[in-house]
Amino acid sequence: MRLLLVILLSLTSLSILGQNERLGRIRKAVDSTGKYTPIKYLAIEYAKGYARKLRFFEESDISFQLIGKNMRFTGRIEQIADSTFFFTDEDSHVTSEIALKDIDMIFSPYRHIPFVSKGAGTIAAGGVMFSLIDVLNQVQRNQPVKLSPGLLAFSGVCIGIGLIAKPLSYPKYKISQKRRLVVRFM
Repeated sequence: MRLLLVILLSLTSLSILGQNERLGRIRKAVDSTGKYTPIKYLAIEYAKGYARKLRFFEESDISFQLIGKNMRFTGRIEQIADSTFFFTDEDSHVTSEIALKDIDMIFSPYRHIPFVSKGAGTIAAGGVMFSLIDVLNQVQRNQPVKLSPGLLAFSGVCIGIGLIAKPLSYPKYKISQKRRLVVRFM
C-alpha cells in the first residue's frame, strides 16, 4: 500500500513539474506592461504521427534544405515573422532571412526509439565486422577464403536492420503545397 502511495505521489509531482515548465514559457511572453504577447513557432501543417508534435520555437535549433539546393542548413532560429524567419547558420555564424515557401525539406532532430536509435549504427557495423573477421581468420590459417551462406545471411540481416533503423531515428519531412511549414501561435 505504501509503495502505491509513493508511486502515486511521484507521478503527481512529475506532472506538476511538467505544467510549471509550460507555464514558465508562457509567463516569459508577458512583457513589462503586463500584456500577453503570443509565442510564435513553426509547425508542419496537416502532418501525421511524430511530425504533428514537431515544433520549432525561437532560439531553437533547426535543420532544413532549400528548394533547388542539395545542401543541408543547420543552425538556430533567431526570430519568427509572419512568412519568414531569421536563421543563424552554425558554421558561418551569419544571420539570414529565410522565406517559409523556399524550404523544401525539414530534418527532424534526434528521435529516441528504445533499442533502435542507439543500436542502429552498431548493429550495421557489427554485421560488417563479423564477416570481415571471418575472412581474416581464414586468411591467417592459410585456408581458401569462402563465405558460408549462414554467415552472409547473418551479416546481411544485421546491415539491413541498421540501414532501416537509421531513417526511423532521424526522419525528414518533405514540404509541399499540402504539407506546408506555417507560423502558429501559443
